[in-house]
Amino acid sequence: MMVSMAYFPTYNYFVSCAPGLEKLLAGELRTLRCRSVRPQRLGVQFKGTVKDGYRVCLWSRIGSRVLMEIAEVSARSSDEFYEEVKEIAWEKHLRPEGTLYIGSVGGNLVFKNTQFINVRTKDAIVDRFREMTKKRPSVKAKFPDVRLHVVVRKDRATIAIDLAGIPLHLRMYRTDKVQVVAPMKETLADALLMFAGWPRIAHEGGPFVDFMCGSGTLPIEAAMIAGDIAPGLQRKWWGFTNWLGHDQEAWDKLIDEAKNRREVGIKSVPPIIASDWDGDSTLIAFHCIRRAGVEGLIDLRTEDFTEVERPDSDVTGLIALNPPYGLRLGEPDELPALYRELKETLEENWSGYRLAIITPDRTISEQLGLRPQHTYSVKNGSIETEILTYNL
Repeated sequence: MMVSMAYFPTYNYFVSCAPGLEKLLAGELRTLRCRSVRPQRLGVQFKGTVKDGYRVCLWSRIGSRVLMEIAEVSARSSDEFYEEVKEIAWEKHLRPEGTLYIGSVGGNLVFKNTQFINVRTKDAIVDRFREMTKKRPSVKAKFPDVRLHVVVRKDRATIAIDLAGIPLHLRMYRTDKVQVVAPMKETLADALLMFAGWPRIAHEGGPFVDFMCGSGTLPIEAAMIAGDIAPGLQRKWWGFTNWLGHDQEAWDKLIDEAKNRREVGIKSVPPIIASDWDGDSTLIAFHCIRRAGVEGLIDLRTEDFTEVERPDSDVTGLIALNPPYGLRLGEPDELPALYRELKETLEENWSGYRLAIITPDRTISEQLGLRPQHTYSVKNGSIETEILTYNL
């Protein structure tokens, strides 16, 4: 008796990330069972099915966008580009009366700016639908049915569907209207935690401490890692939600699996302490923690870092900090006193712990009297910065 085998097409993917996180992202994608993983500048390539792309959307803590390539066309001339884009079977991806958004990068002598790339792509898609159905899709910036990403390099252009839709760092526990002055991106927080070895420390039962927690990003992400909570589990909308190629059954299975893993994982989360001297910040952190669904996993306090007591634990843990550094937060002339207090506190109370700090201040190690074990160059928004790890 012959057994029928389901056919699952394989696509080329590109997962974008912040500069300096490519190797970290590549390692993460390998753990997510992606194939042919290859780090590139500002991201990582891999091959996989639609379900593989969904899994990365749901579980990647480091990636920003998940781009599934659907075509490669000529960019030697505007007309060639238009005709080849028009030949793509867009009716397999988008309803005639649907909505789309086009973003692009790159260029050449023909396509000298991204606006021209976007317009020619849109014209080709609209004209195909108009000729076939006398209807046409419209452009929508927020929550379109399909978000496209076009890359022009030399005489070729690749066209991809952005499965994430909006960047993966948006975990849906923040609100734009109520936030601290310079919140840390969630993906960068996870990078710091990965570089510092938090998954291993958490698995061994080591506590986590952030006594400059601001809006709570580091402790929230630490709780999600320790509790095996998928970072995309809170999201209700994705770039594939209204895509005609969407495999709802595959997505439902991934969600069910993630919920089961969360139910098991939160039972073994070690102590996580989040504190800040500023009551306004801890109030924001309280709401973020609650929206993230980890309120039972984090001990939140309004307390100066000099007053935070070391957890009663046989296992030493991790201190992770995003201290003020006088560019967007704090005053530069206040930093030496802050560093002196921090140095004294670490020496008196936190011997044996691991410490991770993100800062653009290259004098911090000297001022803390510490030698970094590892230094990683990254960007915090537009600011060139470093993640430093130490053994206290």
